[in-house]
Amino acid sequence: MLSPSVICIDMGNSNLRLVLARNTGQSLCQLGTAGRLLQTAVRFTGNGRIYGSEASAALVHHHESVYMAVPFVAAEDASFLHKPRFLRFCSYIGGAFTEASDHTLGITVNKLTYPSELLLLSLLSHALEFVAEESHNSDSIVLTYQPYWRLYKLRRFIVTTEALGKKCLGMFSSHLALGANSLITLMQKNKDRLNNKNILMGLVDIGEFSSFCAIYRFGSKLLETVYINYQTELGAWDFDICLCNIFLKQLLNSSQRHLYNEFQFENPTGPAKKLALRLFLAAREAKKILTVNNSAVMTVEGVGEMAEAISFEISLAEFEDSTKHLCAEIAHLASTNIFRDVSVLQFTGGGSRIPCLRSAVIQAVKEKERPGYTIQIDKTVNPDTALAEGAAWLAILTLDKFPRKVSYTIRDICFHNILLDCVSSDETQQYCMGVYVFSAGDCFPNQKSVTVKVADNAAFLARVYSDSKEILAEFKIVVPRLSSFCGSKLVTVALMFQLSFSREITLESAHVNDKHITEITCTQPDIGCFEVFRKDFERINSNLVTLERAALQRSQMHNALEEKLYKISNSTIKEGSFKELVSQLLVQLGESTPTEKELLAMMKQLDELEQSVTESKC
Repeated sequence: MLSPSVICIDMGNSNLRLVLARNTGQSLCQLGTAGRLLQTAVRFTGNGRIYGSEASAALVHHHESVYMAVPFVAAEDASFLHKPRFLRFCSYIGGAFTEASDHTLGITVNKLTYPSELLLLSLLSHALEFVAEESHNSDSIVLTYQPYWRLYKLRRFIVTTEALGKKCLGMFSSHLALGANSLITLMQKNKDRLNNKNILMGLVDIGEFSSFCAIYRFGSKLLETVYINYQTELGAWDFDICLCNIFLKQLLNSSQRHLYNEFQFENPTGPAKKLALRLFLAAREAKKILTVNNSAVMTVEGVGEMAEAISFEISLAEFEDSTKHLCAEIAHLASTNIFRDVSVLQFTGGGSRIPCLRSAVIQAVKEKERPGYTIQIDKTVNPDTALAEGAAWLAILTLDKFPRKVSYTIRDICFHNILLDCVSSDETQQYCMGVYVFSAGDCFPNQKSVTVKVADNAAFLARVYSDSKEILAEFKIVVPRLSSFCGSKLVTVALMFQLSFSREITLESAHVNDKHITEITCTQPDIGCFEVFRKDFERINSNLVTLERAALQRSQMHNALEEKLYKISNSTIKEGSFKELVSQLLVQLGESTPTEKELLAMMKQLDELEQSVTESKC
């Protein structure tokens, strides 16, 4: 019997990774020739979609048809389009982003606007093809999310993946997944370390566009997040901008200063957008070099009417001086007194490789050390794969799909306050307003009970929302008549709410005078709306797959015909009508893109002439 497996997904700003979770542990998936990651870039063409490094490479030449996953990961809604940070993103992410009909972020493909989740669906569809054989017994997935994402976005995230025929068994916050990976890594390194006592471990993650600091409590059977601090608008990408600014400053003081105005960053278009992309790519490469060398050369080619090349050497000292403020901001994430009791510090995320950033964080943490107490810097975690592997460990430790010899206590921490309003069903009478159900910093999964006085023998709405005013859930509750008293009477109703790992909040029970209330209806979220969304995405993906299969079949026919023509052309056949036709068909194949019907006609024409030549020889 095949052992069960679950596909765990890490959808990052730049790369996508898949990990298979099994009874025996987790394993990173190979995603084609690109290795164990897939660049989150999609290019839409008349023949369908192109993915990964091939799509990313096309940014410079076909900028407006290439989309990156950054906006999906970073944006909450279409208001992101007008923020300065998005205008900077536009310098190198490509594509035409817009507002979809439901006011979410949209993308434009062949003059039609689709929700930006089409990028996610496309990338996952492509990635899952690579692991189809090794995950053939898996029909389920686990996702990771950022805790500051709106719940509406998480639900659409789930629906998008389910449009691919996979059931979402769970969602975990990115910091909890990283904590799980750190726990397992520490246990594998020293099994006995956690047997005697619990320890606190700190982790600083520097992603491409956001960063956070988290502190966990680890035990032999315990994983608990005790502190989180996110900076949603600061990441490794901001260090790239500093390198770009150094480059442009040197350009302004050089003999090529006349080219300075060719560079634009605030929503560039056309050639300026392609040039901005080249500059960002050069900065990214220079940043990698500066993690191991004292200097790096940034080169940007094709600048101005004469397509000039610009090169400047940037020293590590210049880079560190220009990024002091960024390092200080990220180090501030770890400026909590809880670090006084932390035993181990780990770094994750691509930006964690920047030496000056690590030094700033370590210095901030060391200042919190107790006298005679040393915080160990642990370097055993792979910063690139930690999130995906951690999600797999969480799946193994929490899902019923996997039998467990040891039961772990795993708790996350609330990022937002969750509040409750109760009103009459016609919304004319307010029973309570802004009652805290869960507070920021509370642990979950967890249950909380709230009591509210409402009218007897009447229906009321229990509306649960976050402190950002997003409605998380709404329930219509009908209170039964408790007495024969005629007229309005208030009774006390106890509501028991459950908060899950995926931040979904459910009403587990409602009681009045110890009597269970049975008439409870969930009025929000609107399941029907998400079902329509799923069906639309299934249709869109099906149309694109049909287009891509037809293009693949046409390409195979084209290649087979071309190979046959070249073979005949290089043969010893004498000049004549047969060889003349071969030459004509080769020119036609090279100068145009024949349709499938035209390719079939060419093959038929070639076969008929080939047959007549054979018959004439006989």
